[in-house]
Amino acid sequence: MLLSDAVTVRCQVEITAMQREVEVASGVHVVWGFVDGFLLYWDQEVIDTLDARIFLRVPYDVLKERRSQRSGYATAGRLS
Repeated sequence: MLLSDAVTVRCQVEITAMQREVEVASGVHVVWGFVDGFLLYWDQEVIDTLDARIFLRVPYDVLKERRSQRSGYATAGRLS
């Protein structure tokens, strides 16, 4: 599902405003990064570097389609 142009623009405006607010108040340069994958939560060191974590529920058929498009698939057992 794609976001509408109006929602995309609103998100961009709000994120930019938050970034400026933090940078002016703290002098800290904010870098936004979006990462995807439940395996991110397997390693405590990775978890500790994430400032915000969002869990999205996605329909099974969407997950299955995304998984089938990957060239490889790793599990937590193969990461440790």
